[in-house]
Amino acid sequence: TVITEHPNLAQSCRTVLLDPAEFKPHVIADWNGTTVPSSSVTFDVLRGWGQNATWIHLESMADWAAIPHPGKGIIESTTVSLIEGPNHLLVDVEAVDSIVRFELEVILDTSAPILTSDILGNELLVNNPVVIMAGGCESSLLVRIDASGIEQTGECDTFGRYAIELTLDSFDGMYPVVIRSVDPSGNIARLDRMIELDLTAPEALLGWEVDECDSREPIRVVGDTPDTICNLVGAAALVDDDVDFWTVEFMHEGVYEESMTGFGAWNGSREFSISAPAEGRWSMVLILVDEAGNERTHSIDTEIQGREATTSEGMLTFGTLSNSILVVILLISIIGMTVLLGKNRPSVEKSGSEWVDQVFDDEGDYESPPTED
Repeated sequence: TVITEHPNLAQSCRTVLLDPAEFKPHVIADWNGTTVPSSSVTFDVLRGWGQNATWIHLESMADWAAIPHPGKGIIESTTVSLIEGPNHLLVDVEAVDSIVRFELEVILDTSAPILTSDILGNELLVNNPVVIMAGGCESSLLVRIDASGIEQTGECDTFGRYAIELTLDSFDGMYPVVIRSVDPSGNIARLDRMIELDLTAPEALLGWEVDECDSREPIRVVGDTPDTICNLVGAAALVDDDVDFWTVEFMHEGVYEESMTGFGAWNGSREFSISAPAEGRWSMVLILVDEAGNERTHSIDTEIQGREATTSEGMLTFGTLSNSILVVILLISIIGMTVLLGKNRPSVEKSGSEWVDQVFDDEGDYESPPTED
């Protein structure tokens, strides 16, 4: 329409055909319909000349926001801050004779998958290089374990458990272990643990502090013969101090007699004695168990015997055969001496007058010697 200085009007109309393909809008969002671990996403809008566009995040925005138009065929990127859980976005773009609406949806999941370890605390003490690592996890996810260059992967079962065999080097020492699990969103759960491998059982030194018997009692024919008095005291000194549990056993002629147990280590030498040991062969067995479960058995043997009683000891001990013979001999000697002495003494069993007459008669015979004619 052209307006001149005069009120005359001139009008000319034209029909313009716009190519719809040139004005077809595009919204690019690869994350649409997925779950993401990041707290923000970006979508791109591609459009023609003069096409306005607006968008809204239904969970966080009250009003629509305009999307700048840099020019035909130029992509404009828009960043959206997400909230945990489902997020819904609407994007409206003008077309030739309509408004095209794009509906976008994404789920924000920043929670790491379930991952636990059956190791109590952060350290595990073992005595075997083959270790079964077990714990809780998120079903169907993979669990990966790394330990000093060793890598093992296992799948979490339907019960939410994993059990992965890990073979360490056969050397005592500390082995750092990393346990990981990744969910489809890319969230990573990680646990750091330490495994201490102890293959060495504790050592100890054994000896006998006292292993002797008194002299044997002479054998009695009257009454019981007392047992020989013996003393047996063993001693043990620990070389390693990582002892958790110990047992001491005394064996007599290969037969168990007595034992004692305890916990923990001790300093220096410790004595272990047995009450009223008998003569014969004795063994002391010391069993040591450390915290890792390593067990070692130490043992020593000894023979204890009392010396035989001497002849003089037997003769002086009541009830023995030699003592009985000695007593009989003494009794016989005493009786014999008594009889002998009795024969050499005058009889005193006669009456007093007879004894006096006899005495005087004897004196008369003594004082009247025969006379010569």
